[in-house]
This record gives sequence, structure tokens and C-alpha cells, in this order.
Amino acid sequence: MSTSTAKASRQAPATAPIVPTGHPLAGTAQVTPGRLAEEDMVDMPPGSGIRRHNDAAFTAAGVTRTVAFEADTMALLEQLVARDLGIGLVPAATAATMPGVSAVATTGVPPRTVRAVWTASGASPAARAFLQLLRERTPKAPAEDGLGAQRSSS
Repeated sequence: MSTSTAKASRQAPATAPIVPTGHPLAGTAQVTPGRLAEEDMVDMPPGSGIRRHNDAAFTAAGVTRTVAFEADTMALLEQLVARDLGIGLVPAATAATMPGVSAVATTGVPPRTVRAVWTASGASPAARAFLQLLRERTPKAPAEDGLGAQRSSS
């Protein structure tokens, strides 16, 4: 059975560290992966997209970090950080919406790549709205033609 699909890759803002309110890093202008690695961390489980991105960022920086706790939802990750059990590294847009923690800017962390795949015969209205939001708020990923530009049959 052959299904024609359309797909796209976009660059999303880098991840942002979140720290408990009152943490020494809360007032820091920018922090490096090396400095973050000095702290216990809270992250999503291995294999999740954000965890793969975070692991790659620390590997690229040449530093090893300690993940003290793993959370299966962003809400739980936020709660663990708010209770001072570690610091987190979450999508920048998500960090801005977490009331119990403070977001810190990073340097040396690459942007995330967000990928979307849908059937070429037509995306649902919700999918079209999501794709439009991606077009408006994120630049194209390198070596990509933009949303909907790549089509394949598999």
C-alpha cells in the first residue's frame, strides 16, 4: 500500500534552562552547557525528542551531566524543578509558560529541529493551523525547502 506524504522541518528556538525561583542561576544573563552540567538535572525519559536534543547538546559541548530525575510530562518536570530537585532544559516557548520556575537564557545550545509529516491528500483543519503557526514563527531548517516542499510515496 502506497501513501503519499508531505513533510517539513523547521528550526525552533533552542531549549531554555528552568531553575527554581531563588536559585543562583535565576538571575544569570546567560549560562553555558558546562555550567548547567554542574547541577543535578531533571529531564524527559531517554528516547524522547527533547531528551535526544538535550543529550546531543551536552555531548557537543563536551560535558557530562547528571540526570537525577526523569519526568514523563512537562508538568511533572516543572514540579520537580520547582521543588528544587534539579534544573530542567525545556523548549524555550514552554519555559516562558511555567509559573513555578525561572527561565534562563543559554549560549552554546543549538536550535531544535521540529518535523511534521502529514498525508499529501490533505491535512485536517487543526493540522493546517499548526503548520501555518510553524511557518509564521520558525525559520526553515537547513537544506529544507519549507513546509510542504518535500513529498514522498512510501
